[in-house]
Amino acid sequence: QRSSGGISFMYASSARRLSECTQQAQAIELVKELRSKLISKIPSRDEFLATFPSLIYTDEISKEKALVRYTLIGLYPLSASVTPDFDQMTIEHLRPQAEIARGTVSADLIGQIGNLVLVPKGLNGKLASKPFGEKKKLLLASGYKMDKVLLGATQMTEEVIVARTKLLGSQAFDRIWRI
Repeated sequence: QRSSGGISFMYASSARRLSECTQQAQAIELVKELRSKLISKIPSRDEFLATFPSLIYTDEISKEKALVRYTLIGLYPLSASVTPDFDQMTIEHLRPQAEIARGTVSADLIGQIGNLVLVPKGLNGKLASKPFGEKKKLLLASGYKMDKVLLGATQMTEEVIVARTKLLGSQAFDRIWRI
């Protein structure tokens, strides 16, 4: 859920108080207090997973782009030998956005995070609006490590997108938004 400003105020207040600390013990206590307050604000896993599919990004629905990008970076399948330059990466829709205009599928489905991957700009251009099977081959050939839902998929159906959104939601709750 979006903050109403309370979280920002809490951070700002804590930052001011932290800058005024003269002893390490004071600072440690302040950080513990902030952590406790933040933990009390965490939604339950069920609440989080229920709202996670509403995190949408398309060319037409772009107000959540920064949050989608942040989430995809946090979930990026890193290998030990490669550290990507996330500033040079773009968001790719595995099932093309062109289907929205044709009326074959809704923007809410195409924009769901389960249909999105983060890829280098050059690879994004090669993927373009190709069918999923071709995109999958190109992604694997480029060394992209796919999750189990994508590995098992032959097409980006609604069921695949929803299943992957659920998987990524669980991973996001466990890995990204932990305190």
